[in-house]
Amino acid sequence: MGYTIGIVDDHPLFREGIKAIILNNEKVAEVLTFCDGDDVIRFLKGGGKADVLFMDIIMPVRDGLYTTQFIKQYYPGVKVLALSSIDRVDYVEKMVDAGVDGYVLKECNVNELTQAMDAVLSNNNYFSSKIIVALSENTKMRFQQKVEPSVVSVLSQRELEVFRHLCNGLSRGEIASILFISEKTVDKHKENIFKKTGCKNLVHLVVTGIKQGVLKVEELENSF
Repeated sequence: MGYTIGIVDDHPLFREGIKAIILNNEKVAEVLTFCDGDDVIRFLKGGGKADVLFMDIIMPVRDGLYTTQFIKQYYPGVKVLALSSIDRVDYVEKMVDAGVDGYVLKECNVNELTQAMDAVLSNNNYFSSKIIVALSENTKMRFQQKVEPSVVSVLSQRELEVFRHLCNGLSRGEIASILFISEKTVDKHKENIFKKTGCKNLVHLVVTGIKQGVLKVEELENSF
C-alpha cells in the first residue's frame, strides 16, 4: 500500500498541478485535495486519513496556521508540510510554533517537492534552503542583542553535541555510534535537551539553533 497525500490550497489550478506531480511518485497511492483548512478538518473529523498534508498558509475561511495547530493537537500522526509562496521569517516561525514538519516554497522544483515529502515520511524534517538562510540572517541581530537565552548556557557539552547531531538529521543509532554512548543515553540526552530548551519538536530545535548561532546554515542545507 502506498501513502495518502493531501493538498490544502485555495487555488484549484495549483492543487491539480501539484496533485498530478505527486501521483507520479510510486510511493503514493492517493492524492486528496482540499480548498481550505475547514475542508481538511471536516475530512479528518469524519474519519479520513492522510499521511502528509501540503499546507498553504493564507487561505479564506480557515488559514494554514490555525489548521496546522488543530491537526497537530488532535491528529499528531499526520505530517504537515507548509507549501507557500511566503518566505517571511515571522510566518515561518509561527508555523514552526504550530508544529509544522517542514516548510517548502512554491517556487521549488519537482525534485525538492519529492525530497521534502520523503523526508517527513521518514520522520525527518525539511526546510527549503532559502528559508534556512532567511532564518539565519534575520535572527543574527536578535541573538547578538541577547533577546533569548543561549542554549549553550543551559545545555551540557555532551547535550550540545547531541543537539547538533539531532538537528543535522542523524538517528539515535548514528549518534550513539559517533559519541560512543548507548542509544538509551542518547534518548536521555534528547529528553533533557527538549526540556531545557523548551522546544516542541525537531523543527523547533533547528530554528532555535539557527537563531542562536549554534548551527551553521551550510551544514543544514544538506540535511533539511
